[in-house]
Formats: sequence, structure tokens, C-alpha cells
Amino acid sequence: MADVVHAFAVPIHPSSVGLARTELRDVLRPAAQPVALVEDAVLVLSELVANALSHARPTRTDDIGVEVRLVGDRLHVAVTDGGSDSVPEIVSAPGVRPSGRGLFLVGALSDRWWWESAEHGRTVRAELRCPAATE
Repeated sequence: MADVVHAFAVPIHPSSVGLARTELRDVLRPAAQPVALVEDAVLVLSELVANALSHARPTRTDDIGVEVRLVGDRLHVAVTDGGSDSVPEIVSAPGVRPSGRGLFLVGALSDRWWWESAEHGRTVRAELRCPAATE
């Protein structure tokens, strides 16, 4: 299987979560990955974009950057936003709060996730292991 690297941007708008999901499915479809992996990656990306919309400042270009890398047996998903004053962290017990579960889901569905400072903001990354397409 050939490596896949795809970058795109979505606007700072609630519809961006759906746009990002559609784009990711379109990118992964030709790579013949299992449906479960694609859907896990779609949920991870949805949560990362939603967090960027809810918690981050806009980027200098007023968008959210997304990068997808399918390299070997690893799928990397990254979302770059304008950063914020808070640090991304998993809420240990969100309880009945209407929000706060996004990074919990990201952590549960990915093998690892992390964040790093970007030139003009912050990038949050997640990595998922790709089972063989025949599984």
C-alpha cells in the first residue's frame, strides 16, 4: 500500500466538523482500510476539530488546518489551530457535564495523542494503528 499524505483546511464554522469528516472518508476510501479504523479516525478528527472550534483562537488565515498521514501501519491525524491559553488535557471524570469528553474519546480510540506548539498556534495529533485491510 502506498503512503497517503493529505492536508486541507476547514473554516472556523460549526459546519467544519462535518466537512472534515467527509474529507477524511474520501481520503481513506482508496486506501482500502477497514471500516472500523475509518470510523474511529473520523470520530477522532471530529473531536479534534470541535475542540479547535470551541477552545482555540483563529489562525492567521482564519481556518483550521488538518493533516492526514497513512504511513505503513500508522494513521496520523493532526489539527492545527491558533492556540489558546489552556492546555489540552483529558477530563478525568466529565460526569454529567454537557462537554469535556472529546479528548477522552480521542485517547480511547487512538494509540496515542499529544499536542505541540506550532509556528502560529498549536497542533494536536493522534495516531491510530492500522490493522491489515483483510482483518
